[in-house]
Amino acid sequence: MNYRFLLFTAYVAWGVPILAGTICLAGYWLTRDLLYPSVGIVVLISGFFLALIGIACVAGYIFLNRESPDADRKRGRRRATIASGLLILNFPVALLYVMLGGYLGNRIYVEVINRSPQELDQIVVVSSRARLDVGSLVPGEKTFAYFNPRVEGKVGIQITAGRIVKEAEITGYAAAFGMDDSRIVITEDMDIVVQKMSR
Repeated sequence: MNYRFLLFTAYVAWGVPILAGTICLAGYWLTRDLLYPSVGIVVLISGFFLALIGIACVAGYIFLNRESPDADRKRGRRRATIASGLLILNFPVALLYVMLGGYLGNRIYVEVINRSPQELDQIVVVSSRARLDVGSLVPGEKTFAYFNPRVEGKVGIQITAGRIVKEAEITGYAAAFGMDDSRIVITEDMDIVVQKMSR
């Protein structure tokens, strides 16, 4: 079969966006750096055009080899079908990556530090549609959790230590992409201090 460079180009057009998208998603999941979603949008757009180029290369490969001997033509069509299938598979994979990125982007990172002399019996992060019980925390310790508020709006924290119950607002309006990541410090006087974390 001739024109194998067209099939090679189609495989490159399939593999590059998958690899770049996976790196962007994993990078954002591990670091929460806003560079990754920005690059991910570029990868998504360029991946669409690369898929079109790859499909055109496969069509050209089939067309240019239409007069090859029968056995070679069948083998070439099988290779072209595999390449086309992989290129088309990029579209649902891209949709999955966008959905996962959106889920990761909507989560708020909450770090709770107990500087009080009392054990915190219960730490709860709440929004109007979701609730997360972080657990208890002994003096001098810290813990963290990811919280998806599931709706734009207020997010708060409630702590309980014996009969003492305190509440504070983490954010008045939950935003995406880690803008509301917070460090919650419980002071010696059992006051709640909310500090925004910059990444």
